[in-house]
Parts: sequence; C-alpha cells; structure tokens
Amino acid sequence: MRLDAFVSKTLHVTRKEAKRLIEHPGVYVNGQRITRTQTLIDEHHDAVVFRDQPLHYQAQHDYLYHKPKGVVVAHRDGQHPTIFDDLNHTRLPATLNALGRLDKDTTGLLILSTDGAFIHQLMHGKHTLGKTYDVTLNTPFTESVKLLEPMTLIDGKGKPYQVKTPTLHHVEGAQVRLTIYEGKTHQIKKMFHALGYEVLELHRHAIGSLCLPTTLHPGELRPLSEAEKTQLLLEATT
Repeated sequence: MRLDAFVSKTLHVTRKEAKRLIEHPGVYVNGQRITRTQTLIDEHHDAVVFRDQPLHYQAQHDYLYHKPKGVVVAHRDGQHPTIFDDLNHTRLPATLNALGRLDKDTTGLLILSTDGAFIHQLMHGKHTLGKTYDVTLNTPFTESVKLLEPMTLIDGKGKPYQVKTPTLHHVEGAQVRLTIYEGKTHQIKKMFHALGYEVLELHRHAIGSLCLPTTLHPGELRPLSEAEKTQLLLEATT
C-alpha cells in the first residue's frame, strides 16, 4: 500500500492531508523517516509511527447499496423487514452501518460501511453533501419558483427550521429531480405538501457526486471503490 493511503486510512484524514503530514511533521517506517508519499509499504508488517504513536492498519469495508422499497434502514425492527434482512444471503461484517437513513418506501442509494470515522466525516464534515432525489408527484409540478423561495418546515421533534434552498435539476410533468442539503424527517414530502402536492414515489439518485449505477438493481450492493471513497471525503471535508 502507498504510504499516503496508509496514513489516510489509519488517521482518518483525506489523502491530501496525509501527504502534508508525511512531509511535516513526518512519518517513520521501520525507524526511518520517509517523506516520499508514494513509498510502498507492507501495511500488515511494517512498523509505521506518527508523532511517537504506532499506526495500525485495520481493513474497512464500504459498499454502495440499492435500497428496495418496503425495508427499513436498521439492524433490527419489530414490525418491518430491514435492509440487513434483505442482505442476509451475503457475508457482510456485523459492524456494518448505514450513512443516514431512507424511509421504508423510499428507494435508491445508500452507503454502508464499517468505517465509523468515514461515516462521521460525511455526515458532519465541513461541507454538507447534497442528496439528489427523483420525485414522482400526484400531479404535474408547476411551482418551481415557489420551491426555491424561503420555506420553513417542522422537524421530527416539532421544531421549525429554515430549509436550505434546494437545487432544482429537472421537471417533466409530475417528475422532479432536485438536491437537498439537510436530512430532516420526511423533508421532501413536507416541502411538496406545503406547495399542495403529494409525493407518490421517492428515489435517491446520488450522494454528492456519487450516483447510483444503472446496473445495480434493487437489493444489490457492490464495494465502494477507493477513488469513490476518497472523492466523497474530499467533497465533505475540503
């Protein structure tokens, strides 16, 4: 593994930040200071030290999952099947968790990971990752201007909040694609309800720049690539 990738993974920082730390204050591999970020190391056997603290590599597992309708985002639920029930035919780590939630009847992109620091950085990083949804309404949508005006909604705890202005990408009849920048309970349904519309179908198309592949069918998952993970961290933290 490249040294900058190792430092990024073990210290839970971006690759850019890892390169800076390697250059200063410095990282030692088997007692020798290494400043070349591309240096290849054996992540399982080489002794890597940063600021007198040994760094230990622990493999993480990250997946991109196409959530189907009718399952809840939880490990256990007394009333409804969960995404992990849906995935019980696969050999997944017990420590796998979801980045955020989708309602039972909402479909689309979820990120699953054993990397708690990764999930935390995406949810609470410097920048909010936009979530892009395809919305099917009960009637053709004609209120694009009002959707982009200031709007106050009530959150799940009964408190009012000011909605961050969404990005409206596309409107065709009753089909709308938009990006929101919060994760409040039933936010999209509430936004359209306030304008006199009912949401019939809701599908998450993307998180940040990561889009749900058209080849990934409901209930399927695939590993999140290192490049995809790095890009999401960059978008959230820099």
